[in-house]
Amino acid sequence: MNQQEKQNENKEPEVKDNVEEFGIKVLSAEEQKKILLQISEEESFNLQNIQSREDDAVFIEDEPEKALAKLLTLNQQNLQERQAYTKHLAELIILIGIEAQKQLTSIINQVINDGDEIKKILIHQLNILIDEIDVSQIKQHLLPSLMKLIKYHNFDIQSEVQKQIARIAQKLTSNEINELILNDLILMAHDESNEENKMVALQFFGSYAHIANQQFLESFISIELINASEDISVRVRKESIYQLPQIAKSVRPDYFVSKLLPHYLQKSEDKSSWHIRRACVDIIVKLAEIAPKQVRQNELSNKMVDFLKDSNKWVKASAFNILGQFIHTLHDCNQKNEQLLNEYCRSTNKDVCEYFSADQEIFDACAASFHQVVEIFGQDKWPNLLKLLQNLVKNKGVRKILAENLYIIAKSCGPRNAEKDLVIILDSFLKDLNDEVKYAAAKNLWEFIKIFDEEKRDNLLDVVLIIQRDQKKWRIRHLIAKQIKHLVPLYNVDNIFQIIVPITLKLCNDIVATVRKQAAKEMHSILQSLNTEDETSQIYYQCLIENIKAYGISHRFNQRQAFAYMCSKLITLKEFESTFLEQFVSLSLDPVKNVRITVALIVQKRFKQGHFKNNKKILQMIQNLKSHKDREVLQILD
Repeated sequence: MNQQEKQNENKEPEVKDNVEEFGIKVLSAEEQKKILLQISEEESFNLQNIQSREDDAVFIEDEPEKALAKLLTLNQQNLQERQAYTKHLAELIILIGIEAQKQLTSIINQVINDGDEIKKILIHQLNILIDEIDVSQIKQHLLPSLMKLIKYHNFDIQSEVQKQIARIAQKLTSNEINELILNDLILMAHDESNEENKMVALQFFGSYAHIANQQFLESFISIELINASEDISVRVRKESIYQLPQIAKSVRPDYFVSKLLPHYLQKSEDKSSWHIRRACVDIIVKLAEIAPKQVRQNELSNKMVDFLKDSNKWVKASAFNILGQFIHTLHDCNQKNEQLLNEYCRSTNKDVCEYFSADQEIFDACAASFHQVVEIFGQDKWPNLLKLLQNLVKNKGVRKILAENLYIIAKSCGPRNAEKDLVIILDSFLKDLNDEVKYAAAKNLWEFIKIFDEEKRDNLLDVVLIIQRDQKKWRIRHLIAKQIKHLVPLYNVDNIFQIIVPITLKLCNDIVATVRKQAAKEMHSILQSLNTEDETSQIYYQCLIENIKAYGISHRFNQRQAFAYMCSKLITLKEFESTFLEQFVSLSLDPVKNVRITVALIVQKRFKQGHFKNNKKILQMIQNLKSHKDREVLQILD
C-alpha cells in the first residue's frame, strides 16, 4: 500500500462512492460539517440549567453495622441525610439482612414520624421492600406501621399507603386480612368525622377487589360501596363511583347486570350534583370494557347519548372527551348507535368547543381516538368522518398523532377512500414544517403503502425516494432504512432493483453511522427477494452480490464496516459460506480498529454459535482479531 492509499484509508467517509451513479446529489465537505453540527445539537443535552450539587452529597454507609446504626438514629440526622437514607432504605435493609428486619419497626416509625416529603419517599421504597422481605417480618413490623400511616391527615399519602397495604394483602390469608387490615378499614369507611378516611377505605376496597373472595365481594364490599354512594359528602359519593369498575371486574357477570348496573344507571341521573354525573361519565368506558355486549349496545350506549345532552356543560365536556374511546368498545356489537357517531363528528364544532376551558382539549381527545372510531364505522360512514378529519388536520397540535395513525385510518376506510382522500393528507404531513410530524408520517409508511394495489404502490414508491433525499433529516433516513425489509415484499423485482436497491446502497453510505448500520442490515432481505428462478431476477441477484462484495474490498473503512453489518444478517442465507465468508474473514486483518471492533462484535453474537461455531475459517478469524491485541476486541471475544 503506497502513502496515498494509507492516507485515504484513514479519511472520514465521503458520500461520493456508489452514490453518483444513482443521480443523487453529493454534499460538499462544508455542507457535511453543517449537517453533522446540526445532528450534534439535536442529540446534545441542555446543561445550562444543571448546577453542581456536590455540597449536598451524602455518603451512604455500605458496611452493614454502620448502615444499621445510621438507620436506627435517622431522627438525629439532618434533613439531607434523612432524605438520602430513606431513598436507599430498601437496598440498605436487604444489605444489612435479618438484623435490620428485626428492628424494622423502629426504623419505619422514625420515617413515618418525619415530614411529608420523607413519608412519600418511604412509600416509594415499599415497592421494593414488600417483595424482598419475609411475610412474617411484614406482618410484625411493616404492616402495623402502615395501618397507622393510613390514618394520617394527608390524603395523598393515605391514598398511596392503601395501595401498598393492598399489595401486602396478596401475601396474607383471609383470616389475616380480616384481622390485620379489614377491621380497621371498615371502621374508617364509617368514620363520620373524617370524609377522607371514608374515601381511602373505598379506594382500598377497589384495590383489594381482585384478590377478595367473590362471595365476600358481592355480599359485603359491593354493598359498602353502594351505601357510600348515598353519603352526605359529595367527595365520598364520587369516590364510591370511581371504585365501581374495580368491583365490577371481579364479581359474577349476572351480579354486575342485576345489581351494579342498575345502581350505576341510577347514580348517572343524580340531579342533586353534577359532580356525581360527571364521575359516572368518567367510568363509563371502564364499565363498557367489562359489560356484556348487549349492555354496551343498549343501556350504556343510550346512557352515553344522555351524557352528551346533559344540562351541565362540564358533564357534556367529559362525555365528548371520552366519546371516541367509548365508541371503540362497541367493536363487537352488531348494532351501533349512530347518534354517537353524529355527536362525535361534531366534536370540533364551535358549540362543543365552548364546553371546554380550551379548544385544544377536545381536538386532542378527538384526534387520539379518531383511528379507533374509523375502525368501528369503517367505509360506510367515511364521508362523515372525512369532514372531521379535514378539520382536525388544520390543528397544528394534533397533526403528529394523526400522522402516526394515518395507516390505521387508511386500512379502515379502504383503498379507494385512502387514495382519494388520504394520500394528499400524507403528503402534507411529510412536508410539515414540524419535524416530529414528518417523522410520525414516515414511521409506518410501508403500512400505508401496503393497503393499495400494485399500480398505486408503484406511485407511492416515489414518496420513499423523495423523503430520504434530505441530508438534514437523518432520522427520516433511519426510519426508511428500518422499513426496507417491509417494502421489499410489496414490489416486483424490477422496482426492487431499480429503486429500492439504489436507496439502500445510498443509505449504506450515509454520513450518519446509525443510518449506515441499519441499511446494511437490511440488504439480506433484498438479496432473498431477488433469488428466484426467474432469469431477470437472477441477473439482478448476481449484480447485487457483486455490489455487496465491493463493499468488503473498498478503500473506504466505513464501507468495509457496512459489509460487516451486511454479513451479520447474510449469515442466514445458504449461499453465505461460498459467496461472502472468505471476504468477511479478511476483515479480521483490517488496518482500521473500528472495523475490527465491529467484526468482533458480529463474530461474538452471530458466529460463535450454530453451524459456524467450529468452522475453521471463523476460528482463524478469531485468532486474527486477537493478534492485534486491541483491548476492546479482546474484551468482546473473551
